[in-house]
Order: sequence, then structure tokens, then C-alpha cells
Amino acid sequence: MSRGPLPVDPHECWIVLRECPKGSVTTLTIYTQQPFVLATLTDSVYSLSAFGGSATFTISRIKRLIRMVGEREHRQLLSLLYYKIVNRLSGIDLADTSLGDGSRFNELAHHYTDSGGPDLDVVLESLGINEEDSIVDIGCGKGGALITLSKYPFLHIGGVDIDKKLLDIAKSNLCKLHIKNVELFCSDASAFIELDTYNYVYMYNPFPFNVMKDVISNIILSLSKYPRNMTIIYRNPVCHAIIVNNSRFKLVKECSHCTHPFFIYTYKI
Repeated sequence: MSRGPLPVDPHECWIVLRECPKGSVTTLTIYTQQPFVLATLTDSVYSLSAFGGSATFTISRIKRLIRMVGEREHRQLLSLLYYKIVNRLSGIDLADTSLGDGSRFNELAHHYTDSGGPDLDVVLESLGINEEDSIVDIGCGKGGALITLSKYPFLHIGGVDIDKKLLDIAKSNLCKLHIKNVELFCSDASAFIELDTYNYVYMYNPFPFNVMKDVISNIILSLSKYPRNMTIIYRNPVCHAIIVNNSRFKLVKECSHCTHPFFIYTYKI
């Protein structure tokens, strides 16, 4: 692939989006005076290659291009690319990771995949979050969603995961971004009962049915002790039936703007 024209400013980048027929691969190339980045995009799936280790980018330039692109799908893809570039330049590790400790962890939780970024932003921006709200991410892994949640005016943010190694990476990621209002808990989700201070729960299909049953039971127990309204944000809602069939939570919204939809449930006193 030819490199094409280069920007005059060594810290500026140009983005070229090559349209292809539906069903085939679209290529997006970032040209800089540093090594270029080639991103291959199929639907909302992306892969990055040839990322120059010392390359620097004017992120505001990418923001302007995101606003300029007309098609919603292209805007979302560029927003996702911007999110990934910022994380990479900041030294943030949100790569997909299998859980450790063999079969014991695999029976209690699924592998980690980052669910933060623009897809989660779309949901959070619709919820009217204020300074009296607090949220816990159950199955937070390396903290991708926690980083996105920290942009909103939550009074307190919690993150729970069974894998200490993933939590150590989450702690490092949060420190690099100077995020201080997040508390991390190393716990099996079934045994986590420190829920009384939260009125939002976030989950990205973090564990199987048997664990989800215990999590919902713990949430209901907390609500019976300290009655309050609560919202569950559940992405890739494989255990939807457990939430609506065994509790007073009601499904109030479905957000299907991305590959794995978000379901929003509310509990009202």
C-alpha cells in the first residue's frame, strides 16, 4: 500500500477512509510523518497494525474529523479508533485477556474484554447522571468501563473482579489517568455484598447464570435493607431472564447501537 501525501506538521495526522461494497472490508489509514497506522474495520470490529512506537498525534485533529464524518456508522468507528489511540498513547492496557487460575476462575467468570469508550458513552449520556449517584462495575477486569464512568459526575465508583492480576492492571490504568474516585474490590461476585452505597450497577456479561443469580439476590437484599431506586446497565444481557423473572427490576430501555446491546433495568421504590 502506498503511503500517500504527508501532512506538513509532524504532529498532525490525516485520515483517509476507503469505502468498499457492503460486506467487504473498509480500510482507514492515518498518515503522519511518523510511521502510519492502518486500521481495518468490519462493522464495529477493528484491528490495528503498524503502530509506530514513537509516533505522536494531534488528537484534536481526530476529534474534528469525527465531527465531520456524516454517516453514523463511520462516526462511531472513528470514535472507537480515537478511543483506542488515546489509550495506546497513554500506556493504558485494555487488551482482551483470559482469566487466570485455570478452571476455578472460568467457572465463576468470563474472559475480560474492554467495554468502555464511545458505545458506553451513548448509554450514559441518556441517563441524567448527577452528583448523588454512585455506580459499581461488577466484573470490571482491567477497568475500561471504569475509565469511561469516571467522566461522569458519579459521587463514587466501585470496581469488582475475582482476578487480582486484572485488578492490578486496572489500578495502574487508573493511576496513569489520575482517576481517584474509584475503589477496587478483589472478590467473587457471588460473595460481594458491599452494595448499599450504590444506586447504579454496570455489568458486561461478566459471569455465568449461577453467579448472576447470586449477584441479583445480593442486590435485592441490599435494596430491602436500604430502600432506594436502582438502575442496572447490562451489556450483552445473556442472563436477562434472571433479572426480570426473579426480582422487581423492569426492563425500561434497549440500546442496540453496537454489536452487543445494552439493556437498562430499573427498580423503583
